[in-house]
Amino acid sequence: MYIEIIALAVQTAAKIAQALNTVKVFEFRKVIRNHATTFLYFFPMKYFLFAFILLTTSSLQAQEMDNQQLGQILERVADTLSGQDGRWQFMVQGTVLMCLTDENHNRMRIISPIVEVDKLDEDTLKNALVANFHTALDVKYAISEEIVWSVFIHPLKELTERQVEDAISQVFYAKKTFGFTFSSTELVFPGSTKKKENSEPTIKKDKT
Repeated sequence: MYIEIIALAVQTAAKIAQALNTVKVFEFRKVIRNHATTFLYFFPMKYFLFAFILLTTSSLQAQEMDNQQLGQILERVADTLSGQDGRWQFMVQGTVLMCLTDENHNRMRIISPIVEVDKLDEDTLKNALVANFHTALDVKYAISEEIVWSVFIHPLKELTERQVEDAISQVFYAKKTFGFTFSSTELVFPGSTKKKENSEPTIKKDKT
């Protein structure tokens, strides 16, 4: 009898933890309503709370990304990897990417340099801004230190392994397609892009 009650306690605590983690408020209320009476009658509350806290904590911890997990993902995905925790440089199919994190402020970014700003004409830069709305998706074209970058920025702890892999892919393709389709995937956000389709990036010639 008690074994069945304990099993039911763990099962319900797991459902509550899942409901909390996925912010399904109505599901959480439903689970509580359906099972609260059973536990209050048969099972000491302290044991139920212990099972609930244990499962909730372990579930939340499993979802949190940190430098150690991120480094393992980069090592698996990259062709080559150098640097240290929070400051990595790596290669994917001949393309240089960097991953920078700040665990204290829960931030991270994956970036790749594309071209110096002064080598581009105005239309190409405008097309990159248009692409930020329609085709760059989770990646954005940005300028820093007079260089155009392909950039993915996200909170660190909330990242999943699948999101990291997808971010690397998008940064990679956004760089490769700069000046052509300006896209990080095959998906285009609805709306008219109104950008010129260039056969190649328009780069200014050096003055002599």
